[in-house]
Amino acid sequence: MNIKDIFKLSVKYLLRYKRRFSFLFSALTFGFCIVTVIVSLKDGMSDAVYSSAQGHYAGDIVFGGYDVDFGLKRHLDKDAVDKINTALETARHKKEIDPVNIVYRTMLHAFNLYYNGDALELKYLIGVDWENEKDYFDGLNYSGAGRANCDLRSIIISEPVAGRLGIKIGDSVLIELQDRFKQKNTAVLIVAAIVKDSSIFGYYKAFMDRSVLNQLIGFEQGECSLVGVYVKNKNTTEHSREVLQKELEDKIQLTPLVYTRDQWDKAEDVNNGKLITAILTLKVYISEISQILDAVNLLAAFLYVMMLLIILVSAGVTYRLILHERTKEIGTMRAMGAGESSVRAMLVIEALLLASAALVSGFILARLAAWGVSLISFSWMPSFEIFLKQGRLEAAYKITAILKNIAAVYIVVFVAVFFPVYKASVTPLPQILSGSVKE
Repeated sequence: MNIKDIFKLSVKYLLRYKRRFSFLFSALTFGFCIVTVIVSLKDGMSDAVYSSAQGHYAGDIVFGGYDVDFGLKRHLDKDAVDKINTALETARHKKEIDPVNIVYRTMLHAFNLYYNGDALELKYLIGVDWENEKDYFDGLNYSGAGRANCDLRSIIISEPVAGRLGIKIGDSVLIELQDRFKQKNTAVLIVAAIVKDSSIFGYYKAFMDRSVLNQLIGFEQGECSLVGVYVKNKNTTEHSREVLQKELEDKIQLTPLVYTRDQWDKAEDVNNGKLITAILTLKVYISEISQILDAVNLLAAFLYVMMLLIILVSAGVTYRLILHERTKEIGTMRAMGAGESSVRAMLVIEALLLASAALVSGFILARLAAWGVSLISFSWMPSFEIFLKQGRLEAAYKITAILKNIAAVYIVVFVAVFFPVYKASVTPLPQILSGSVKE
């Protein structure tokens, strides 16, 4: 019997006995649905954390300047910025880095925000170039009317801060900060937008124009606190950082490469009051959050394995019962000349075809389930917003992950059905036809 005939028989018997296969089909559909939802939500949470951190720290690779003598801890002078730009251009020319965008930010730690006589101390005031970071600000989740056009007098704050002070879009607020000379400085700004973000990345944070902030704190124009680089291929980030470290090590004072937040904190403490630059990646910044993601990944892996075991047991038991009911049919096929290998091939292909149909329906069901989860509010969980995108828990359907899930289900189904199929195919023919097959 050739493979074409075996395939036709598999399809024929699958359609004929579809009622017998209904339970197994349902089990495979539900199992693949759960497996897909687990993996896609886990990937979605990881992507959301990375995206939030990427926006907060301004890129995949960050040049951070630290200068205690200057009076403000975070500082890159114009000479350092020029040398960083030259190194980036050299690395781009050598095709060692593929930057999508390069951003410049001035960051001030701790300032006061006043409105109608009430005050609130915020952790970060970030000076940005509105036009250069347009894509980032267009992608934020805003409340109310969204974002107005930002200019030199604009400021963007978070929704929790706006709620505590009673601020609305278009209101004037007063900011008070300390400049490099330890003197107080103030400015009146207009609230251009309010961001729905109560996570650790957005709660006590505000954005304003970088040139205005530079004036307020005593930076020269062209200076900043950090230079951030967004790269096209995230897998090349570490290699690109090493290339840039080599390119700059004899031009400006650099810290050694660090890989965790603890290592970075130690390197930050030994700058001896001099201007020093660190080249960091997001993995360094979010190494502590990565521990949370590792716990999520561990839980997801446990659920994933448990679900595959359930599929294995369900498929094995169900198919054993189905084969028991079809014993005489299998015996008749063998009596008509079908070899043991042909019978095994037909039954295994039959099971794999059933699995294929279940995979399609399971994926559709998974999309519906993930959509349902995205409608659930997680506002009751403190700081869970770092795992959300646009305020929702979104699934990420990555081709490699989906292919791995499909392969895992096929392997599990094959293992589950092969042994009962093998036993049925090698049982002596007289025993099969007499109906005396032992389980």
